[in-house]
Amino acid sequence: MIHHVVTSGLLLYSYALNFTRVGVVVILIHDVSDIFLEMAKLARYADREATIGTPAFVVFFLSWVACRVVVFPLFVIRSTLFEPVVLVGAYLGVEPRPHWEIFNGLLILLFVLHLYWTVLIFEVIRKQLRDGIWADVREKDP
Repeated sequence: MIHHVVTSGLLLYSYALNFTRVGVVVILIHDVSDIFLEMAKLARYADREATIGTPAFVVFFLSWVACRVVVFPLFVIRSTLFEPVVLVGAYLGVEPRPHWEIFNGLLILLFVLHLYWTVLIFEVIRKQLRDGIWADVREKDP
């Protein structure tokens, strides 16, 4: 749930401070891997794990790492941290501080969540390789 609150806050905040380019990039980075995750889930529900689910999960994992663990910090966070602070609200005449710190704090929090989920995804892969079962590590059997 934290992810949805942080992401929604980033989008609203980016719009309010004329930082919409970052907001749009955050949406795009998240949507790329989400498509393949949903495809893998649907294939699992349709008992098509071997033909569609596993390849979709592999593409999901690769796109997740590329977009959320590599591109997001190296391009988005680096850009927002080190480009001039005065550009944040220059167009609307908004004082950049404390907005710059809040915005970057939300971006870094989102990246920390990405790293946490990457560990969970590795756990899913480990269970698949060990047991041969794709299991959601967030869900516990009763």
